Amino acid sequence: VGMFGSINVKTGRPVMARANAQDRERVKMAFIQWMPHTVPNAWSQGISEVLSTQQVIDYTLLDGQGKVEVQVSLMDTLINDGTSVIFLQPIDSVALAPSIAKAKREGISVITLNIDATEPHAAHVEMNHYFGAMEIARVMGEKMGGKGKVAILNAPPGIIIRDQRTHG
Repeated sequence: VGMFGSINVKTGRPVMARANAQDRERVKMAFIQWMPHTVPNAWSQGISEVLSTQQVIDYTLLDGQGKVEVQVSLMDTLINDGTSVIFLQPIDSVALAPSIAKAKREGISVITLNIDATEPHAAHVEMNHYFGAMEIARVMGEKMGGKGKVAILNAPPGIIIRDQRTHG
């Protein structure tokens, strides 16, 4: 027996409930990644490691295939399937807003990872882009033997994470 905490997305208030491994009802959680990549894979691994200690949670990783319409379809499936929490890396922060709103209306918590959305949702979690970029540069420098040229392919100026990563 343990405690399971969440936020009631309709009222915004915290809710605590007993989580008992003998209960037949399982808690469904899923992560819709924007596409298979090292960053979403690391997020999924961390989520999976934390959730694996809970004996009442079923966790699924889903591939958004780099397409808005696939992420929208996956959101609809999870909403209709009774999922309790959706972790999301939206491909398009605006285009996924109606799906996030629909999930909220159904009492589903949506947590965005690294890429935020325009629709208010339960939480947004992101890595430290400035220090993360410094670590990436350090490892690249080691792998390149301390010399060489690097090209930065970047998002347009003004995108917050772009600026943090470039300055890191």
